[in-house]
Amino acid sequence: MGQMFMSLELAGAYSAGWNGALLGVDTYGPNPYVTDLSASYPGVFGAATERQAAPTLFAGGDLPPFTASGLSPEMLKELPFTMRHAAASERDTAKLLDWIERAVAEHERVKYAVLDHPGLAAYRDRVNAWVNGLNPDELRRSQPGEAVYPQSFQSPRMRAAALAGGHA
Repeated sequence: MGQMFMSLELAGAYSAGWNGALLGVDTYGPNPYVTDLSASYPGVFGAATERQAAPTLFAGGDLPPFTASGLSPEMLKELPFTMRHAAASERDTAKLLDWIERAVAEHERVKYAVLDHPGLAAYRDRVNAWVNGLNPDELRRSQPGEAVYPQSFQSPRMRAAALAGGHA
């Protein structure tokens, strides 16, 4: 059975203020960062929505068009959003099915689990760019520490680096 998660972190790893349970945000929902933003900062959410549509979990929508394993993208809904990008790119069908089975069986424990993946970071960056009035397609991934991140979506590592005067 092996270890299920590369990294077990609370969803609050993205910020001290974002822990899903704080506002009752469903980590199994289709777009939790945007849902949290709408509840936490309705004015900011409204202004950002007036400028352009909210970003989605995956670049093309709430789910990817396909998964590397060949399983239906709909199956990713059984995982918290913090695991979906890694799951979508997992080629090993048996491994992915094990993740899903364990996530269903251990729902409460798993809902804050994180599988580190560049797609998850890109989602966070798209939301941050959207909130800051930037075009998400123009976000420069080469200098993520230079972007203006609202405190509510900034990772602890980035906050610590900013306080120290450096970059994450």
